Amino acid sequence: MQFIIFRYTIIYISTLLILLSLIGTRLFDYSLWIIIIPLIFFIDLKKLKDISFVILSLMIISIYIIWYHLDPSIIYNFRFLHGILIIVIYAVSLSIPLNNISKNNLSLIITLIIFMTIFSYILSIMYSYFFIHQDKILNSWGMHVCFENEYHRLHINKGRLISTVIAYFLTFSVIFASIVLIGYRSIVRQNYLGYILIAIAVIFGLFSLYVADLMGRRTVLILFLLTWIYFILKIVIKLFISALKQKNYLQIISAILIILIGIVMAYYLNIDSPAMKRILSGNIFNDHRFSYWFPGIKAMIQYPLGGGHSIFVAKGMKLAHNTWIDIGKDFGVIPFIFSITWFLMQIYYIIILIKLKNIELYIKEMVIIFSVAIFAILSIEPVFTSDKIFFAFVVFFFGIVKNLINFNLNIKYN
Repeated sequence: MQFIIFRYTIIYISTLLILLSLIGTRLFDYSLWIIIIPLIFFIDLKKLKDISFVILSLMIISIYIIWYHLDPSIIYNFRFLHGILIIVIYAVSLSIPLNNISKNNLSLIITLIIFMTIFSYILSIMYSYFFIHQDKILNSWGMHVCFENEYHRLHINKGRLISTVIAYFLTFSVIFASIVLIGYRSIVRQNYLGYILIAIAVIFGLFSLYVADLMGRRTVLILFLLTWIYFILKIVIKLFISALKQKNYLQIISAILIILIGIVMAYYLNIDSPAMKRILSGNIFNDHRFSYWFPGIKAMIQYPLGGGHSIFVAKGMKLAHNTWIDIGKDFGVIPFIFSITWFLMQIYYIIILIKLKNIELYIKEMVIIFSVAIFAILSIEPVFTSDKIFFAFVVFFFGIVKNLINFNLNIKYN
């Protein structure tokens, strides 16, 4: 009976991974129901009572009610299906039967599920970069022609990839490669699938870092460097404490030298890159985007029931470049409150997960690093406005976090 349940779980997850990869390709923008309908069968109806699911649903429903009031044609637009997808994909992430997975395989399964939310989109970028040379085909693969005032562009003959939207996925591809490379012992455990997963993740990560640097995406590079700084400091501090206890002063000096050499190498290896030049050319805390927030909040107060999307926050700029403020500016106070509430709940769930003793450190570190990256991007980019597929993947990730909390007492150990 236990074998049958486990086999069912593997089939369940394998099918889900295929559906997730199809969503990432963007081939189904105008017929997304082809993916949504199969996903519905993965939902455990008991999970629909979860308070987090209820708040998210109220946020999405309130957004689309106001959107319909402002523009009735939205109901015939594929963006309407995106709203349904966000709700469905969160319900699915809560429903994945993690309780039927052993502790030894849990890290691999979680890694595989998160990987598939990045895999297909990065693959489509690679395909576009190496093989596609037409604007129309680029658009069908989820690539968009850049606005004329776009700061850095990646040129592909006549086509131009919009750097901001691509950078969302590039960020997680780069960070994911770093995490699995460092935490490889938690993934492999005599499972060849783990080695294959790490190899593909590293290849995708290196390509993503190259494309991000080519486009001058400093956020990707900063988060990549912070990820490695965290892990290097973790190793060095552990080495330093051990040496201090043993009074091994040579080891203490070595630990300090490792940090200094790492800083020097990181500086000189990246000094000539477009992304590093953008970082060094100015203070990121003086970014113009921060000045858009207050006008965006004023527009939300001015249009409490939505409709502030036409208000300029600066010359030639209507976006406040903050996911929550842009939701409030475009759709009013009610969706804004729901969105703030939902994301505050996710912070609370992350704290709970960190405190759980039977969740492996590798998973906790992945959740922390991914969450920092998510909140950094949401704070400086209008994610819901610019790319609802990525927003759906953000929701899916936090659903996995909540799922881990819900099932942690029932996880079976081999």
